[in-house]
Amino acid sequence: MEYKEHRGLSPSSLALFTGCNRKYFYKKVAKFQPDPDVEDDQEALQVGKAFHQVLEDTRHNLTGLAYVTVEATVKTYDLLNPNHHGPMIFAMLAKYKAMHALAGLKVLACEHVVETEAFYGIVDVVLEDAAGGWWIGDMKTAATYSASLIPTLPRHPQLSLYAAHYREIATALDLDAEKYLGCRYRLATKTKIRRKDDEAVGAFIKRCLASVRCLDIVIPKDAMAPADALGVHTAAAKFIAKHKKPEAYAQNYGNCMIYFRPCEFWSRCHGKCNSDMTTLETIEP
Repeated sequence: MEYKEHRGLSPSSLALFTGCNRKYFYKKVAKFQPDPDVEDDQEALQVGKAFHQVLEDTRHNLTGLAYVTVEATVKTYDLLNPNHHGPMIFAMLAKYKAMHALAGLKVLACEHVVETEAFYGIVDVVLEDAAGGWWIGDMKTAATYSASLIPTLPRHPQLSLYAAHYREIATALDLDAEKYLGCRYRLATKTKIRRKDDEAVGAFIKRCLASVRCLDIVIPKDAMAPADALGVHTAAAKFIAKHKKPEAYAQNYGNCMIYFRPCEFWSRCHGKCNSDMTTLETIEP
C-alpha cells in the first residue's frame, strides 16, 4: 500500500503536541529514531487493532461471527499469546454485538476519512437511528472502565474535533447536517484473567464474558464545545507550520515518564539514554 503524507494535524498528533511540544518536534518534524533502549510493549495497541479490524471487516454487523474468524484476524497481529487474546477479543466482540443491538443504530460508514487543509482524522463509525438522526462514533478498548470517564467526554479532544467537522462528514456521506445529533463513545474493556494451560476455548470465552464490558455512551451535540477544541487545534497547526527549529518547541519534563515508562526520545533531552543514566540517592527500608 502506498503511503500518503497528510498535511492536516490529526487528533493523535495534537495530543502529542499538547503533551510535550519538544517530543512532537522529535517525532513529527525532525523524525528522529527512538532511543535504542525503548521497551516496545505493543500488546494493548495490537489488541485494539485486532478488535477494530473485525468490526471494520463486518461493518459492525457481527451476526453469525465465528471464533475461527476472530482467531484468524488475531493471528495477523503481533500478539505474544494469541491463544489467550483470541478468546478474549471474541468475548469483547460478543459484548459489543449485544450493545450494538440494544442501541438500535444502523452503520452508515466505517473508518471514514475526514480531511481538510488543516485537519486529518479517521472516524471509526457513523451511525443512524430510525428517524434519520446520525451520530459520530468512536470505538476504544481499555483495561478497565470508570464512571469518572463520563463527565470528561463532552470535552474529549478527539471527539470534539470530529464534532467540529460534522458538516464535512454530512457532505461526504450525503447526510442532512441538521440531523446530526452528537457523538457516541463506545468502550470495550479487556480482562485481567488468564487462560489456563488445559482450558478449552469455549470455557475461557465464557469466563471472559463474565468480566469484559461494552458500553455505548451518548454525548448530545448540545453538551459539547467543538469550537474550543478547534481553537486549540488551529493554534497548534499555525505554530507547527511556522516553527521548524527545536528551540521553539517547549520541553514538558513532567511527561518524561508516563506510566513509569521513559519517553522514547529521552536521550535528546537528558544527554543519555534512560538505561545509561545514574540514579539519585534513594532510601528504602
